[in-house]
Amino acid sequence: MEYLTQKQISNLTFPDADVIKFELDLENKVLQCSTDLSHISGDENRLVGTTHFTVKNWTSVTIQEWDGENFINIENRLKGSELKDIGENQFGKETILKGFTVGTDFWTEYKFVDAEVSVEVLSQKP
Repeated sequence: MEYLTQKQISNLTFPDADVIKFELDLENKVLQCSTDLSHISGDENRLVGTTHFTVKNWTSVTIQEWDGENFINIENRLKGSELKDIGENQFGKETILKGFTVGTDFWTEYKFVDAEVSVEVLSQKP
């Protein structure tokens, strides 16, 4: 197993990857997410296999869903809003994950402010 550095995390994307685990605990401020593929861009420019990341201890979080006309806040009804893919992401002062959801198939954005992020590569891509 390999833990990524902060520089690697800032260059991490999830092209054509499926989310295999997406568990959000708002009360304890922890998101556990695993994908079957990820890519580290920049100097390394490499594909890696199964990746697990944790986002925790954020100061604020917003979760919005595109309803076809507007983004609406959905923090009060999260069932079915787990991401099935991560089409866009950003890791930094704001950690942003955007993708389609399992339940509604709506485009949804998770934005965590001042979160701690750790990423573990569970398997290498052959």
